Amino acid sequence: MTCALTTQGITLEDLTPAALLHYSVENKRLGLTHGACNRDRTRYAARGAWEVLHGMGHFPTGTAPTLRKTLSQGQHSVEGLVDRYGIQNAEVRQFLINYLLRRKSDTDYTTLDGLSRHLARTFWATIEQINPQQADLALSAEVYDQWRAEIQYWQHDKTKLRTDVAAVLLTVRGLYMDLHTWAVAEPERWARWVAPCPILPRDLKGFGKRRREIYRRMADRTRVRQPLLPVLIEHVESRHEHLSSLLEAARVVPLGTAFVHHGRHYTRSDSPEDRRRIRTEAGPTMRSSTGRPARRSTWTKPENSPSGSGPRSRSSGTAGSASRS
Repeated sequence: MTCALTTQGITLEDLTPAALLHYSVENKRLGLTHGACNRDRTRYAARGAWEVLHGMGHFPTGTAPTLRKTLSQGQHSVEGLVDRYGIQNAEVRQFLINYLLRRKSDTDYTTLDGLSRHLARTFWATIEQINPQQADLALSAEVYDQWRAEIQYWQHDKTKLRTDVAAVLLTVRGLYMDLHTWAVAEPERWARWVAPCPILPRDLKGFGKRRREIYRRMADRTRVRQPLLPVLIEHVESRHEHLSSLLEAARVVPLGTAFVHHGRHYTRSDSPEDRRRIRTEAGPTMRSSTGRPARRSTWTKPENSPSGSGPRSRSSGTAGSASRS
């Protein structure tokens, strides 16, 4: 979870299912998933983090409980995007589906997913909680004011202020403006839903200032992390040198033999797979520091580690290859 937040430069409250999924998929694409070899196409990073965040209610309602289930689902249909949030009014549900279908032609799936979340959950599902009898978009001032108060905080944590209120307001305002435009060309389809937009210009006052504040925070994160870059580089280089020397030392040791490297005792593992790799000239590949595959990988483990546990490293016949332990 820490790696996902650090690599994307976001806070925990901004760690959405899409962000964590992107982190997991990119790790797999770059060959950085811990414990996965080149022939393993089923291992993804952040599986445990996904289940923890889902269990604590951090993810939106309707999110798959596991990362694997999310990956197997693929992209939702527009109906599926709306139905995640349990809209009670059947006519409003169909209206939102029709609206998103119209918008689908000029937007990508990620944007469409965000639209469905803002309109179906943050907007209309909240309106139904405030006024279950609401059947159109003509909101009274009282209902609108209650809705504005509700969206100031995250739904899963009423003590935490929402940072994207302006984005929600702009999305809802765009819905009303689109209906005003579309009703002129297709009155039989959209005219029924046309209503005065409850979001007044003063509600969006300071939006430019808030956007500049977002950019300022992004720049601050960069300034805070940039001085730490040499420390990170030094750590990565030292680990690379250590593991490269360990691999070189293990490469010449017979299977099942103990050896000492930098004062630490290791035993080169002796399994059927290790013996097969020794006999096979073209063994399974591993990723080198330059991105080229290295051949003839074998395992080593610390002598004092129990069987099947403890840190492991790979020994390669290619000099300069990098591995994970």
